[in-house]
Amino acid sequence: MTKIILMRHSQPMNSNIGINDSNDSDQVRNEKNILTPEGEKRAEELAKKDIFKDIDVLYSSNYVRTMSTAKYIAFNNNIDLNMNEKLGERKFGIAINDLPKDFFTRQWKELDYKEGNGESINDTKERITSVINEIISKNKDKNICIVSHATAISAYFLNFLELRINDGLTWYLNNELVFDGKWDAPHAFELEIENGKLISFKNIGR
Repeated sequence: MTKIILMRHSQPMNSNIGINDSNDSDQVRNEKNILTPEGEKRAEELAKKDIFKDIDVLYSSNYVRTMSTAKYIAFNNNIDLNMNEKLGERKFGIAINDLPKDFFTRQWKELDYKEGNGESINDTKERITSVINEIISKNKDKNICIVSHATAISAYFLNFLELRINDGLTWYLNNELVFDGKWDAPHAFELEIENGKLISFKNIGR
């Protein structure tokens, strides 16, 4: 049986950011977003928990905030941090300030909905599922930790969990609520998978 710790990055620096005098696209600026000082502390503290001991293989997306979160797990376990761009966040396709007001709710009601040259939830699901399946096949029966992003991880959940949309997103397994959709940063989940089937799911939080 393969155990996966699927983890959202720690707190990103979304405020106190001034002028960005560069030619970077919105996508590249998003990928370069760093952690706050509090985010660094949270990542370091979470990495000390027992659940992160004896990690055999560690992956993250190529975003700065995921690599910065994962580095503490790498150092504590004396293992390499592997990066894969397919573990990245769902791509908006247009500038975030230009997104329609209903974008973040509509994307979950219409899973093929996208803007510009961005990704739909189904596109994101296909991408992240493909790379996680590849990681599992290369590391069968090992303890794997993957640091990614909230929407990308949620898209992966669609493979195993039932999504219910009320005032927010809630996730169910066998008709039992397993995640209320309230994300922390960082936020971890433990999944046990055997032969492509989900055996257990735990919401660890931070």
